[in-house]
Amino acid sequence: VFRAAPWQIGALAATWSVFYITGCLVIRPLFKRMLPRYSIIFSILSMSVLSLGMGLSPSLLMLFPLHALYGLAMSMFWPPLVGWLSTDTEGARLGRVVNLFNLGWCTGGIVSPPICGWLSQVGPRLPLLVGSGLYLLTAVFIAGAIAVLPKVRADRGFGADSHEEGSGPDRSSRLRFPAWVGLFAAFFGYGIVRNIFPVVARESLDFAKSMIGVLFMGMSLVNALTFVVLGRTQFWHFKAVPMLAGQALAAVAFAGMAFAGSFWANAVLLSLIGISFGLSYSNSIFHGASGSRNRAHRMAIHESVLAAGAAIGPVVGGLVLQHHGAAPVYGVCAGLMLVSAGVQAFLSRPAEPPPHTIS
Repeated sequence: VFRAAPWQIGALAATWSVFYITGCLVIRPLFKRMLPRYSIIFSILSMSVLSLGMGLSPSLLMLFPLHALYGLAMSMFWPPLVGWLSTDTEGARLGRVVNLFNLGWCTGGIVSPPICGWLSQVGPRLPLLVGSGLYLLTAVFIAGAIAVLPKVRADRGFGADSHEEGSGPDRSSRLRFPAWVGLFAAFFGYGIVRNIFPVVARESLDFAKSMIGVLFMGMSLVNALTFVVLGRTQFWHFKAVPMLAGQALAAVAFAGMAFAGSFWANAVLLSLIGISFGLSYSNSIFHGASGSRNRAHRMAIHESVLAAGAAIGPVVGGLVLQHHGAAPVYGVCAGLMLVSAGVQAFLSRPAEPPPHTIS
């Protein structure tokens, strides 16, 4: 609609991410005594209004404050939800809860790209307007559930935010640190795939918008299957090797995208990225929540790390694309994945045993 340059697209994505991080770390803690269901409804209604505003925006400049407010609104949704869902769960049960949660949002990722691709071809503003309506319907659905389900209506728990720092021993996993490193790298690449790849696919590869939607649907479908496998297995719990394997897989995929020119080649490579993304995301949630006394806070860190990657990735990708072309963008992603794997390997080293004492 506004003929935005690649760097402007990247800057718009970064605006959302920066304010989302601010919301997770600064704004959300101010409302931690708000019941999660009310926080979620408030967030969804706000996103409905803001999506409508973006869909009707008369200028590119107007999108920036709307995107900023959208990021703040979303920070009232994800951390309370994940913290609430994971309260009082550990081990294999925590893995299953994380799996069901991931399948929930990932199903939307499977369905939405082809629908949005088709809607965008009909009218470029339609996806935002339809999204606004879906947000509104979701808020009505949740409000109805609160009204008719006594257990939900009577719940006065604040989820993981109700766990004070002094309540019980902290058994946090050290693997949360390498997991967060991998999450940043994964969302750096994911931000480029979501924001920069469509520009390349349209302008350099001559893909139709509907084709790009199908490619994203395939990536999300593989991502969902990865979540299913991880939710039914425990081989990756408290182990560093699966994290490193995920980063290496992403490095190979991004390196391949620098040379891929066909629809099917990109489909295969994006599927590999979907697997890698699933590994990074699941490791971050599982190892971040495991043993923690304040899971909503950990999920806020999780969301802030991924948002930082999602902010920096499109900005860097847009600038590199603007001045050097598509291949160097994918090269930057591949290099970051390898660096990330090296940092993860360093952080995952076993803790040194205490020195022997002579009595």
